[in-house]
Amino acid sequence: MYNPLAGVLGIAVVVAAQSASPVITLRDEYDFIIAGGGTAGLTVADRLSAAFPNRTVLVVEWGDVQFAPGSFEPPTSPPPVDQWNFTSLPLTALGNSTASVQVGRVVGGSSAHNGQFFDRASRQDFAAWDALVNGGKPSKVKWDWDSIFPFYKKSAMLAEPSSQVVADLGYTYDPAAYGSGPIVASFPPFQWPSQRVVLKAYLELGVALRGKCDTGDKTGLCWVTTSQYPYTAERSYAGIGHYLDVIGSRKNYDLLVKHRVRRVIYDKTAARGAPPKVEIVSLANGTVREVKAKLEVILSAGALHTPTILQRSGIGGAGFLKKAGIELVADLPGVGYNFQDHGGPIFKLNVTNPLMPNANTLKTNATYLEQSEALYAQRPAEGPYTLALFNNVVYLSLPNITSESDALVRSIKAQVKSGSFASQLPPEAAPEVVAGYRRQLEVLASLYADPSAPVIEMPIISITSVGAHLHPLSRGTVMLNISDPEGEPILDYRTATNQIDVDIMVSYIPFYRRLFNAQAIKSWGVIELKPGPTLTSKQDLEGWLRQPGSVQASFQHPCGTAAMLPRELGGVVDAELRVHGLDGLRVIDASIFPLVPATHTSATVYAVAEKAADLIIERWKT
Repeated sequence: MYNPLAGVLGIAVVVAAQSASPVITLRDEYDFIIAGGGTAGLTVADRLSAAFPNRTVLVVEWGDVQFAPGSFEPPTSPPPVDQWNFTSLPLTALGNSTASVQVGRVVGGSSAHNGQFFDRASRQDFAAWDALVNGGKPSKVKWDWDSIFPFYKKSAMLAEPSSQVVADLGYTYDPAAYGSGPIVASFPPFQWPSQRVVLKAYLELGVALRGKCDTGDKTGLCWVTTSQYPYTAERSYAGIGHYLDVIGSRKNYDLLVKHRVRRVIYDKTAARGAPPKVEIVSLANGTVREVKAKLEVILSAGALHTPTILQRSGIGGAGFLKKAGIELVADLPGVGYNFQDHGGPIFKLNVTNPLMPNANTLKTNATYLEQSEALYAQRPAEGPYTLALFNNVVYLSLPNITSESDALVRSIKAQVKSGSFASQLPPEAAPEVVAGYRRQLEVLASLYADPSAPVIEMPIISITSVGAHLHPLSRGTVMLNISDPEGEPILDYRTATNQIDVDIMVSYIPFYRRLFNAQAIKSWGVIELKPGPTLTSKQDLEGWLRQPGSVQASFQHPCGTAAMLPRELGGVVDAELRVHGLDGLRVIDASIFPLVPATHTSATVYAVAEKAADLIIERWKT
């Protein structure tokens, strides 16, 4: 059962943990070693240590235990957790602008600093995954919707809103879609007045209100939960649910903070089937040690760090590793490739008569701010600060947003048929990576043609000024910095290098303009500043999109850099997340996503980690 005091108790544990950070004397060996104490790594560690009380689990984490505030809290709240701030190489297709992406450097990883928007992918996303991973063939491990849904359900519990809140705000959901997992999904007791009006504007445009969006079907107007405790409106995340709430009863679960996994090492004299050793570096003094795993090593360092651990270990493209002076262990040229993230156009608007109060009122009205802080401090928490990112969103398919959908799908197929798709990848991409990209485009063409497959997300906060392009065709890379192999990776987003991405984003703009002029918000006096109403031709709109600042290249959902695909398609791991051709090594984090799904990635990472933990438990149960 959900404990309404869980948030309060969680904070107390975090404070206690901060005063005595996890410092352990390492055992001589562990059954399982996990590199990365983030969303996925802690989920797997929790499940393995519970399933095997007589087997040991070590998690190695760069960061430390910290209190993780929510994504929208009063100015007096604690600062955000530590994070890495990455800047990409210049985006040559977008006026040499750059992408900025942040990932959590803390116990709990990015679940400790994300926007807490807790939506799920669609059944069409997972049909695409399974088509890529299993090729439509019978498989022991499936990745379709029916195979992943039980793990979405297992990963989270729903704290249902009161009947009064439901009546006041109109929330809809399916309680049967949630289980008793340690991550709490809830709805806040507050929405800005503008939310209801913008929802009416979408209804005016013919967008249907979907009663539930957490069971695989999600085109239309959706309500989405927040990952937070409803009593305190505090963040619910892996650092509490999969570590602090369980560690007191787990003598077999060790966490080593302020250390990093540099690489894994395969001992050529070890017995056949033996997992690698793990090389661990202290961030405090640079001390290096090797720790032995008896059963498996699991890389859960995230889409931006897992590839570099593999590459330092000699696992990657043979040509790249030769340039880096690293001895080849396994020639897997897909390592670091297939990099994807959500991005999209950013409209600049002037709302001359905005509905009050709104988020800006907290900055301009001291009395309203004081009242809102008081509401947030009471128990149960109420008021604006119980919001996180947002809870109402529109997902649309390509056929439902533009009459040009058939032509756009034909253009994808034409790239495949002509072979020109290969020129969309970096010139050094290996034949396996090229073959995998071809297969992805074939699958994506079918997905874009499907009227029930969401391909764009439009949040309902106030007037929508941003759109997330959910299935980009362009592919980037995350690679070891050969000049500084111990440093941070080099991110090359390559956003919009495939012309069809730009064509698709241009096709969205007329729909936005219909929204800006909807009768429901006419009194607001919405004025389009950029791209500006005088730009109407495809050529002019493309020119605007390619200007710096017109497209946000990252909505903080990096993935795909150690893809779950067949080896001949540039894959790094198989359907059981085992690294191709190597013993005792798996990858479990967002880097295994073959395609970025049409969702914020947090809930999906939890679900993937739950499924992966079950696979490991099944492998080693006696």
